[in-house]
Amino acid sequence: MSDAPKDIEELLAIPELAPVAPALRQRTSPALRMRHGAGFPPAVDDTSPGADKLGGLADVPRSLADPIYRRRSLVLQLDLARAHALLPGLPLPPRGLLHVLHDREGEHDDDRDVSLRIVGVDEPLRREPGPKVGHRARPLTLELEQTLPDTGDPELATIAFPDDDEVTYEAWFEARGALRRPPTHRLLGWPDWVQDPSLPPPPAPARGWRLLLQIDSAGNGLEWGDSGCLYIFVPDLDLHVGQLDRAHIFIQSC
Repeated sequence: MSDAPKDIEELLAIPELAPVAPALRQRTSPALRMRHGAGFPPAVDDTSPGADKLGGLADVPRSLADPIYRRRSLVLQLDLARAHALLPGLPLPPRGLLHVLHDREGEHDDDRDVSLRIVGVDEPLRREPGPKVGHRARPLTLELEQTLPDTGDPELATIAFPDDDEVTYEAWFEARGALRRPPTHRLLGWPDWVQDPSLPPPPAPARGWRLLLQIDSAGNGLEWGDSGCLYIFVPDLDLHVGQLDRAHIFIQSC
């Protein structure tokens, strides 16, 4: 195989993948990649109100009185209007802030330590003080990307790799692995798995799970186990209407 692919289009153009490229293309899924700068984040959250960020302090409507913001640290704040501008048709409310909150003093592999909130922006925002121990703020930039199932994803079972053709499968395994460039923070799309996929049956009447968020370990205090990853999945029918209260939240660690 030639040099490692830089994106999905380069992967699909690899000659060794010609037998499965059409089937892979049908399974591409758009996502928003969330990137932040390298280096140690500052101690003070000086981001603008409503900024997209990992860590820092949550911005909430002035009249909101939800005690969870005093107990749990902010992991992610995402402006849904900006997300919609980049990814039209995003199955979440068109306005508001999406918050992921985390109890840093709980067990890092316990999904009960992670909470989701969507708050409105129809009134002035105030910055919550948060708990004594929090994650430092990392401003995020959002970019549209196309994603493919990972090498161990059950979705690959629906792709007819040629029988006894090790060249095609090895080319796929190497090329898909080369697309993993951590830290990978992602809204929607396909996940990059740290371990083998393990999802329970979705609650009825949903037909399956959809990735809502993948939040990677980013160092400097934001770690999930041993360089692991936080995954938030939502039943497909729930995500279609922006309902998040049946989310399946879990961590995979190296």
